[in-house]
Amino acid sequence: MRVLWLGRSVDLTLDAGDRVYSYSFVCAVAEQPGVTLSYIGLTDQDKGQFEPSSFAVDWRPVHARANSSLKFLYSSLPMSGAKNDVREYTDAIFQALTREPWDVVVLDHYALALAIPLIDKAGFRGPVVHIAHDFETHVTRDIAESYSGNPVKKALLKLNAKRTADAERLLAARCDLMVTLTEKDAVSFREINPRLDSLVIAPGYRGAVVESRTISDAVPKRVIAIGSYTWLAKRMNLLEFVQSADEFFFQNGIEFRVIGKIPEDFHEIRARQWKATRLLGFVDNPSVEFDNARMGLVVDRTGGGFKLKMLDYIFQRVPVGGYTHALEGLPDEVAPHVVGHSETEPLLKAIVEAVNNPDRLQKMQVAAFQAAKGLFDWPSNGKRFIEKLNELGTDLQSPESLRRAGRMQRSEPRSLQV
Repeated sequence: MRVLWLGRSVDLTLDAGDRVYSYSFVCAVAEQPGVTLSYIGLTDQDKGQFEPSSFAVDWRPVHARANSSLKFLYSSLPMSGAKNDVREYTDAIFQALTREPWDVVVLDHYALALAIPLIDKAGFRGPVVHIAHDFETHVTRDIAESYSGNPVKKALLKLNAKRTADAERLLAARCDLMVTLTEKDAVSFREINPRLDSLVIAPGYRGAVVESRTISDAVPKRVIAIGSYTWLAKRMNLLEFVQSADEFFFQNGIEFRVIGKIPEDFHEIRARQWKATRLLGFVDNPSVEFDNARMGLVVDRTGGGFKLKMLDYIFQRVPVGGYTHALEGLPDEVAPHVVGHSETEPLLKAIVEAVNNPDRLQKMQVAAFQAAKGLFDWPSNGKRFIEKLNELGTDLQSPESLRRAGRMQRSEPRSLQV
C-alpha cells in the first residue's frame, strides 16, 4: 500500500499535542508491514538541513517559509490553511499526485482542505482520508464568541470561524474516511455528511512511564498544568482559569505551576501579580515537576478533542483533574479515577479537597494507571488504520459506490490489500 500523507509541517517537534499525535500516527502507519508512506510538509528554511526523525517514513520536506497571517486577508481559506498555501508546497503536492501511483491520500489537519482542488485536478480516484484533530467548526466559533479584546481582531476571528466551517464541510463531503480522536467529533462530522465513514483513533502513548509512586504528605501541595500556550484558545483558557483559581488556591495553601511555552507578548497573564500561580515556561525535564505535584490539571473550556497531556499525567502517576469537557475521550475504564466538573467553582472545590487527601490521590493514580495500561498503543492504532483502509478499498470498488462517487471511469480499481 502506497500512502501519500499531507501535513502542514515536517518539523514535528514534540512540544504540542497535535504535532505529537501526527508524528506518532505517521510512524505507526509507516511501520506496518507492506506499507510505503511518503510525507510532504513545510520545513522552516532557517533551520537548515532537514533531519528525519523516523527512517520508516519517506520524509519530503518542502523548504519554504509559511505565509504570514496577512495571507488570510486575501484568501478564502481559514487562517491555518492560508499559512500553508505556499506555491512551493502546493506544487510539491500536485507533482506527487500526478507523477506517482498512490493507493490513498491522507489530509492531516483541516488546513489541508487546500489540497482537495489539487487532488481533483490531478484526477486521483483512490480513497481520501482526513485526520481531524478536533471539530474545529465549534472550536473556532467558540474562540470568536469568547474573545473580548480588539474589535478588529474579533471580526477576523469570526471570519476565520466561517471559513473553518466551510473547510470542514468540504472535507466531510469529499473525503471517504474521517479519522477523529473522539466519538463526539465523529458524530459532529456525520451530522454534516450522514454517509461519511469514520474511525476513532485515540492517541497512543510513547512517553515516560513511572512504574510506581507514592503520594504522601511529603509531596508539596502543588498542582500543575502542562501544555503549549502558543495557540490563542489555549491562552484564553489558561487566563480564564487562573483568574478564578489563583486566589482560591492561595487561600488554601496550594501552588499552581504552569509548564509550557507562553509567548512573551501575552501581557494579560504575564503582567498580573498572581499569588498562587507560577509561570515556568518551557521545562527541559518536566518529570521533576510531575514528581512534586499532587495533581495535573486539564483546564480547557474552549476546544474539544483528546488532550494528550492526560496521558502524560496518568503514565507518570499524577492524579488528573479538570473540566468534564476537557477530559473527553478518556475510556470508561479510566474516567472514574479522575476529578471532573463542568463548572469552575465546584471543580476548584473538588481539586482542593483531593489535594488535601494524599491517601485518596494515591488510590486515584494507581487505579488510573492500571486501567490505562494497554489502552493507548500506537502500533495497534496503525494496524487498525490499515485494516480500515483495506476495508474501505473493497467497499469503494463496488458498482454502487463507484456510481455514487462518480468514479465509473476507473475501469480497473486497484486493490488496497496489503
